Amino acid sequence: MILLETPDEIGGEELLIRYLGKPGEIVQSNDGPIANISVFHPMTRKIVGTDFLEVFGLSVNRKLWLDEEQILELGIHVMELKNKHNQNIGSLSVVRLCGRVQFSVSILSTQDLKIRKSEPPPHHADIIGWPTPVHRKPSE
Repeated sequence: MILLETPDEIGGEELLIRYLGKPGEIVQSNDGPIANISVFHPMTRKIVGTDFLEVFGLSVNRKLWLDEEQILELGIHVMELKNKHNQNIGSLSVVRLCGRVQFSVSILSTQDLKIRKSEPPPHHADIIGWPTPVHRKPSE
């Protein structure tokens, strides 16, 4: 596992990786396989005792100096962590590394999103600044 310390500052043209763990996260287009837009939604959690959602960041990893073999190793580790988490919460969902999406930090500013280092695990960061979901009462 990659244990080198990563710099605190994240910006510019640094590359981020979003690992894909389910076949449905990859769809076909005229240009070949692409990531399903659903992989770019942040995690949410219902606030206990309310009908409101709390928005968390979107989990990504920093490429930095990693070579292809290390990127693959990190992706496998990410899937292992997701499976362990799923098991801990009683989910039967199992993920396997299906692919990855790489993109530059610079595109986040076009959407008013920010990135923050969030280790452990190594190379982990969160995309934050997502709009809060609007709470609507059902029509009566």
